[in-house]
Amino acid sequence: MRMTTLSRLICATVLLGVLPACRDARIVPITPAAFPLESAVGLDLRFVNGTSEPITVLSGRRYSIDSIALLATATGTPDTVLETLATATEFSSLDWSDLEFDQEQIFEEFDFSLRIERYYRRAAWMGGEHRFDVRVLDASGNALGSTIELRTGPEWPPLPDEAFATRRFGVVTRSDIVPEDGDLTDIEFAAVAAVQLRNGIRGFRTFLIPEEAAELEITWDHRPIQPYHVPLNPVSSANWDYGLEIVTTVLPPAGGSSTHIPGDTIEVMVDLFDRVGVPLHESGSFPSHQEFIAGLVTSGIEYTKHEPSAVYYLDTNRERNLIASLTGPIESVRQTHSEVPRTEFALDKVQEIATFAADGFLSLHQSRPAAPDLYGDEAPSALPLSNVFAFELPLDTPGGTYRFTIKVHRHYFGEETIATAVTEITVDGFPAGPPVVPLTGNCEHCHQGNFALSSMLHYVGNTATCTGCHIPYAHQTNTSLPYQIHRIHSQSDRYEEDPRDCTVCHLQPTIEVEDNARWLVCTGCHLPQETHDGFHPFGDVESCADVKCHHTVNPEPHILVGQ
Repeated sequence: MRMTTLSRLICATVLLGVLPACRDARIVPITPAAFPLESAVGLDLRFVNGTSEPITVLSGRRYSIDSIALLATATGTPDTVLETLATATEFSSLDWSDLEFDQEQIFEEFDFSLRIERYYRRAAWMGGEHRFDVRVLDASGNALGSTIELRTGPEWPPLPDEAFATRRFGVVTRSDIVPEDGDLTDIEFAAVAAVQLRNGIRGFRTFLIPEEAAELEITWDHRPIQPYHVPLNPVSSANWDYGLEIVTTVLPPAGGSSTHIPGDTIEVMVDLFDRVGVPLHESGSFPSHQEFIAGLVTSGIEYTKHEPSAVYYLDTNRERNLIASLTGPIESVRQTHSEVPRTEFALDKVQEIATFAADGFLSLHQSRPAAPDLYGDEAPSALPLSNVFAFELPLDTPGGTYRFTIKVHRHYFGEETIATAVTEITVDGFPAGPPVVPLTGNCEHCHQGNFALSSMLHYVGNTATCTGCHIPYAHQTNTSLPYQIHRIHSQSDRYEEDPRDCTVCHLQPTIEVEDNARWLVCTGCHLPQETHDGFHPFGDVESCADVKCHHTVNPEPHILVGQ
């Protein structure tokens, strides 16, 4: 007799000691062990053209600054928009000398329309050290407590009192109109100049926000006479505390066995809590997509927001994806370069990223809401979303250990939290074969201490989990992990190694370059508009490592020549 999802969920709660017996038909919220309280809450501050939205905070708590984003915007033609940005915005007092063009890219949107983006960097004001002074003020403008000084420097190693692990400065200009003749002379571009400091060192230089606090004052040493202000609304209590904790429960296999086998459906129940263990959603479901769109999810759980982003230049973590993947066997997982077609992405609730037959391992992923709900024509659903993620195992699934990985965003009372949970699941079946020899590594050479990957980005140190989601979609090729890694490290002044030295990260560089060179990887560093003929304009991932080009001939500028 097959168990229903409901009965398996109930039995799963029994395994956690919540329900007395499987015959009890009630579903009771899981109450995890008490989560440790952090010494301070990290606030995330965002100013657009000098203005911040008011922030409700819990009074009497200690806070630190987790991120600062200063965004100045302008519009104009390609010939005027940069001048407008430099002369008619809040950034007009800054030194714009030495601004240099980086890249131009054309993207093909989900509906096949085109978008053009241009990137600029290295203006004088973007370099050197930057200091921010933070003060808590009452309604009369009086300081409540001491001024907190936060510093950030550009190079590696970081300053002795470096306040932020991630530092990004740059300009993006963008147009959603690309004429067939390519003439952009009179096309309007939107431009944004961005200061983005993220992943603040947790608990570094904390400050108290008492109940009489009225605003935060942020003074940037590059514009010292024009402070930024964040209106505060302190409250003494609320339904939830800060933080985000993920509890995953692998539901028992439908057949009643103790482990999963090929053909089974792996189901993982995900429950979300604040840092003191209060549930953030109703038992057995997440809030509906319609509730989120209407701003009614007061616990702070977030779903996808279609906000403009650009790798390195505009914070891609603001997309807010609630996404989960299943990959394995873990010793066989590698980077896949196969694009996910538009039709598959738009129609299938579970995307098939890799198969054992084609890639030697299995990789599946899905989101909440599901992709068809996000990109289809129907209005957002008013029904609660399932908090059970189901992945059907193909019949040729090999045995071994599989990883379920989920990433969740929460925005609550001034804190933007990203949490990731990784759960290992055993599948019985035929051996998968010899393990894959690692081709890349050495991340920990730089990513240590406050700069460890477990303290940055998605807050997960296990890099083997990245390949489940960071693959090229046909409509969004720049999500590919190889592109993002090469792009970020070639731009960042904090990467102290020579970006042409492939041996720093590539353990077997000749194999990597000859067999895996892709257009997206190359254009992470090289200008797409300056490459030779033959490149697919929208990121054909297969266009470099073919028999006519870089399969047998190493790229000349790299130190791999002669190996």
